[in-house]
Amino acid sequence: MTGETTPRPTPPQWKQAVVSGLSIFPISLLGNGILGPLLVSAPLIVRTLTFTVLFSTAMTFLAIPATTRLLRGWLYPTDRHGESSPS
Repeated sequence: MTGETTPRPTPPQWKQAVVSGLSIFPISLLGNGILGPLLVSAPLIVRTLTFTVLFSTAMTFLAIPATTRLLRGWLYPTDRHGESSPS
């Protein structure tokens, strides 16, 4: 097939953990700062369900893709084995 590319190797788990942490922090900060005061009197199950739905949606569709794009060069460094050295 034309246009087929070789899949990239998966980054090491520690790099994936860094991306996740950098993605979770701003969402958690904003969510707790904005929603925390509004939900302070809600039952624990309602607060937890609200945060879970909003955080997982924001992580999946906003934060992880943005952080992965931002850190693409670090996550997927160029493979230099096939390059020839300058003469």
